Amino acid sequence: MPAAARAALAAALVAGCAGAGAGANAGPRDNYLRHVAFRLLNESVLLRWQDHEMPLQVYLPRPPQGMFDDPEAIFEVVRDGVTDWADLAAPGVPSFEFVDDPGAADIPFRWEERPTGKWFVAHCVYDISPRQRRFGVATVLVTARHYDGSDVSLELLYLTVLHEMGHALGLGGHSPEPSDVMYGALAQQRGGLSERDRNTLRALYDRPNGSRVVGARRERAY
Repeated sequence: MPAAARAALAAALVAGCAGAGAGANAGPRDNYLRHVAFRLLNESVLLRWQDHEMPLQVYLPRPPQGMFDDPEAIFEVVRDGVTDWADLAAPGVPSFEFVDDPGAADIPFRWEERPTGKWFVAHCVYDISPRQRRFGVATVLVTARHYDGSDVSLELLYLTVLHEMGHALGLGGHSPEPSDVMYGALAQQRGGLSERDRNTLRALYDRPNGSRVVGARRERAY
């Protein structure tokens, strides 16, 4: 979806759910890194994909025939929610390659008719090994409907997938600021990633996988 169209649609959205090198130099007000650590084995640690695992293999099939009224538009919006994270930490980090085999994917997507359980529009399911400090994603569930079966807007779908892809890249919690796409609920008008979102991903990928976090907050997304 073009950026101008996203911004225009974001102006009507009410829903639920700095520069180069900023990750290394950003202060606590410029990112929310301490909010996204994982609580594992009585420690708070940062988990992420390794640089050598790039490009990440993503399985994103088109929606099943007849599931949605405009499957091509829905597919493109979800794809944008993945690729708009590309190269934010460093050139090629993260990066993505779309594959046809779900068994070969690091991040496999699965379409659902509507949300089930507690998730809303999209949901990242982790596959983490605490002792080995291994980060992984079992699946990302996605739909284009509300619980009652009504259609969600393309903008809401985009923002929710963008949010869940942040989790799929290692942001294991939520920002405390409503203006960030990684805030716990998509409750404020915005068109995409904030500078704090970008800074936090950079800061995460500046740190070695498994780094301990002092003063980590306890709110979690998983």
